[in-house]
Amino acid sequence: MKRDLHKTEAMPALAFLNSGGWPILQSHMKEPIGWYQPSPNPAPNPALKARLDSRRLHCPEAHPVGTGDHSRGYRDGWLPGTVLRVHDRLAVVIMIHWLHYPVVDILGFVTANPEAARGALWAAIAGASRLDTLILGPTGTGKERIAHVVHSAFCIANGEGPFVPINTGALTPTLFASELFGFERGAFTGAERSGAGAFRCANGGVLFLDEIADAAEGAQVALLRAVENREVRPVGGRCAQKVDLMVVAATNKLLTGTQSNTNLRQDLLHRLAGAVIQLSPLRHRKEDILPLSYQILDTMGSKPRLKPEVIAALNGAPWQGNVRQLQRVLRQAAVMSGGLEISVESIHSALNPLQNTRNSNALPPISAIDREILRIGQLKPSRRRESWRGLGLSKSTFYRRLRCLTRTGIDRPENITAPMRETPPPI
Repeated sequence: MKRDLHKTEAMPALAFLNSGGWPILQSHMKEPIGWYQPSPNPAPNPALKARLDSRRLHCPEAHPVGTGDHSRGYRDGWLPGTVLRVHDRLAVVIMIHWLHYPVVDILGFVTANPEAARGALWAAIAGASRLDTLILGPTGTGKERIAHVVHSAFCIANGEGPFVPINTGALTPTLFASELFGFERGAFTGAERSGAGAFRCANGGVLFLDEIADAAEGAQVALLRAVENREVRPVGGRCAQKVDLMVVAATNKLLTGTQSNTNLRQDLLHRLAGAVIQLSPLRHRKEDILPLSYQILDTMGSKPRLKPEVIAALNGAPWQGNVRQLQRVLRQAAVMSGGLEISVESIHSALNPLQNTRNSNALPPISAIDREILRIGQLKPSRRRESWRGLGLSKSTFYRRLRCLTRTGIDRPENITAPMRETPPPI
């Protein structure tokens, strides 16, 4: 098995969505590479006169989606991430890597899972079509990565534009309007100069509203007109200003398709849900663990290889933290390996980071004399003199040992009754 996904032999291909909504992969050889859960009556796969040239796909029948300059694509072939219309059907140029099974790379989103591939394809199509998108999924599943897929497809189809992320759930109601819509000079105390705000900063590009369901209700009301009419009025301003952008929102609250567990307004939901992309937890797409692991190690520039027992340990983990937890575990294990092969022990240690912390924080047993020093230390200073003399200690020795016990955290009352040890700690 080859380690580096970006250095394995990869080839461009077209990914279609059939009538059942699942992707069909077709290479330049005109044969389907993989059928992911085809529907009972799938649409016929169009016969393409495509040829392969390096990392570009030449397809005379294809016409790009978007308003950007595609003259180079017509001449030199289509780069990965380009959304094309082929025989009245939308397709995305992707890259396919081979492990023991095909792994698709859609603008940096690597997956071997059909559901995740479908979501990434919809993200690329939505970005090229400038369709507002709502991304759903548990924490750590890659919602922001999908937002970057939308932005990349947007730039390929419509020209370069900024990507402005903002965590709406972290904004207080008083800051929400100024952070998103901007403010004029003198609008409030401390506003010595005007501020553009996230909407105007993202003009000509993509605005990513993360944790939208955690925004205050008043803030969501303020978003309605901005999302609907693409115009914002800065705080302290008199006139609304037009903006030309695409809005992508994400939340981990709308996981059941209902509004019972969320504060997101129904009218705002309908404005944002031009395309809805659902990401499933990593434990539900085990086939993604191996390619994601290779991609994470590649981005680190790390050389460790994954042995079969390490792969088995990764596949057997529950991954409650999803891709974010996988990234942390691999980074920690790679550092622990020191550039050598990652061991199973380092994986288990990284999967249970709190276990070693609890063991290292366990207080050692104390001796009888240390326990007496702690008891005397709780007395008033005027009553300590005779007590430390009874221990046969000088004043400096007594306080030096008391400070040592205090620094180790053994001076807490519940630890004074800890088990005894035979010798006192070094001073």
